[in-house]
Amino acid sequence: LLLPLVLLSLFSEVAWAQRTGEISGTVRDRSTKEALVGVAVFLEGTQLGTASDETGRFRITGVPTGSYNLKATFVGYEPLTRFN
Repeated sequence: LLLPLVLLSLFSEVAWAQRTGEISGTVRDRSTKEALVGVAVFLEGTQLGTASDETGRFRITGVPTGSYNLKATFVGYEPLTRFN
């Protein structure tokens, strides 16, 4: 049984002078609302990504200005993609 992931509190900041920014947020189980640790979160088509920490938080820095698909994957859960 694959359970859907939920990404809550997804934020994006762009530092225009450097033309890079960051994307951060929290990954939680949709039904239990518990933080998920070790979820792979990455920007499709790039080498940028990270894993969620013990509180479910993640932060991807050095993101060039543009639009990206954010994807989260975790064993036992359906992958989740958020479109920008």
